[in-house]
Amino acid sequence: MGLLQLFGTLVAFWGVVHFIARCTGSNVSGTRRPTRTRYDYGLLPATATSYTRRGLSKASGSHVERGHYSIKWSTNSVNGFFQRIGVWYPKCLQAFYSIGVACGLTCMILSMVLLTRVAWSTAVDVLAWQPGSAPPPDQSFQAMDFRVNSSLLYSSGATIPEMTMGSGKLLVALIPGLNLPFSAFIYYFMAFLVASIFHEIGHAVAASVEHVSIQSFGVFLYVMFPGAFVELREQSMDLLRPYNKLRVICAGVWHNATLTLAIWGLLWTLPYWLSLGYETTTNGSGAVVLDIMKESPLWGHLKQGDMIMSVNGSPLTAGVRGWSSLLHKNLMDSASMQKGYCIPEKVRLAQDLRCCEVTEKEPLGPSDSAFQCFSLHDVQHQNRSQIPSEQLSCLPLHDIVVRHPECLKSSDCADDSSATYCMNPYIPNAYIRIIRFAVCGSMDCWRGDSVKAPENITFLGDPREVWEGVRVGSIVPRLGMWPLRLPYMLERFLQFTLSVTVALAVLNMVPAFTLDGEHALTAFADAVLEYRYGNVVPVPVERMKSKALRAVTKCSAVLLICTIAVGLWGALSD
Repeated sequence: MGLLQLFGTLVAFWGVVHFIARCTGSNVSGTRRPTRTRYDYGLLPATATSYTRRGLSKASGSHVERGHYSIKWSTNSVNGFFQRIGVWYPKCLQAFYSIGVACGLTCMILSMVLLTRVAWSTAVDVLAWQPGSAPPPDQSFQAMDFRVNSSLLYSSGATIPEMTMGSGKLLVALIPGLNLPFSAFIYYFMAFLVASIFHEIGHAVAASVEHVSIQSFGVFLYVMFPGAFVELREQSMDLLRPYNKLRVICAGVWHNATLTLAIWGLLWTLPYWLSLGYETTTNGSGAVVLDIMKESPLWGHLKQGDMIMSVNGSPLTAGVRGWSSLLHKNLMDSASMQKGYCIPEKVRLAQDLRCCEVTEKEPLGPSDSAFQCFSLHDVQHQNRSQIPSEQLSCLPLHDIVVRHPECLKSSDCADDSSATYCMNPYIPNAYIRIIRFAVCGSMDCWRGDSVKAPENITFLGDPREVWEGVRVGSIVPRLGMWPLRLPYMLERFLQFTLSVTVALAVLNMVPAFTLDGEHALTAFADAVLEYRYGNVVPVPVERMKSKALRAVTKCSAVLLICTIAVGLWGALSD
């Protein structure tokens, strides 16, 4: 689905939302231009349209605001809950959020370093660019290590780090349907919602510790991005000392940091949490097949739930990491194409040579041929026209690989009963490999409880096609009643949440556009001046502070806009 389809989907979605709202006849208290207080801590603007329609439920203390492409729900019914948390061990909570001040200021520095680095690298690329020039693609084997894209622990598959690092750019915007698959959008949506809610809970709890009144807490949907917010009473915040105010402002980022550590721990201990219903294959042998893309050559040969036991005779003993390593080893090592197979004379001459009509576009021969072209191992030629016909044969690849002994030269195939030749597949492509998979079709076969031996599947092609088209995992259910995909759905959600919460922690501390970073920078400057001058700051110093803050926020805003533009360009250009 491209950008036009995405735009059409969003228009249809919001059209249905407005249609349902009109049909339900929700209470409307007129229209007004929305306002935003200085301490409305939202990760995205919750009221982004010019006018809103409000339906108010006084009994529950909650209300809904609906814009042209946004929905905002807020409530004050949870205010008492946050206030009760604030009175639990207030000294410990103050110390906890004091650590958050250091974390917030560190994230502010990191955000500025990130924005500056993006701006610098972009400027260098622009100055070095020449019309019609493009860097040649790196086709070396060293540039084809797909293992760097494997960020999941227990399964192979796409996550946010893979989508951003795989482009070679420092920052890339994720656009559903363009560089974010729609199958992964639900994980991204939920991860963003969880990370933002946890962020805003930090502001609310820290405000309760500092005896700041909370007006409301809520969530919103802005176009297609979810978020959360907390509205604090402005007068209460203004009465706080700068350092106390800084604790409230940095509490959201500190919660994101603690959430990052918690998710990291959950990921590494996931098999222990699921040990009642699942077991890992990391210490044993095999990897379970989770998905096969329809475009994959192995579609129809592998199915979900199959256990891959070995690759080219090497046991798969390290789960997902072993799977990636063995595929990469076969890509880097051309031994599978250099070794031959002992072929008797009567088998070698059984078929015509139509399959040997090899071209650059069809390095495996005609697509409608069921046979593979073989040539004598002792005589190697790069050009098909240089090979005499008597040195070629069309043979069934799978039968040859499975049933015939391997060889390196014809003398290895000495047989007194009949003439035997050492032959290997003729494929004029440096990246094609022969890969033989031993596959168990059931858990009983994998555990050794079945007398049925693993089946052999022979693949001829680029190992990267296997890695991209087949998703495997290293956690399997102990009983058939447990869903196979549950651990991997949980793992993927945790990985997305980890990536999103780290991004929010850093980018939300940019001192611009009324983000937490701008509030934190102002409070930090006030705290420094209070420490230096006390409660009375000289007017010239106050003016200098205001000018310096305006300069920093303007520069940060320019850098942030450039970074967003570069990220969007990176997503659209890939």
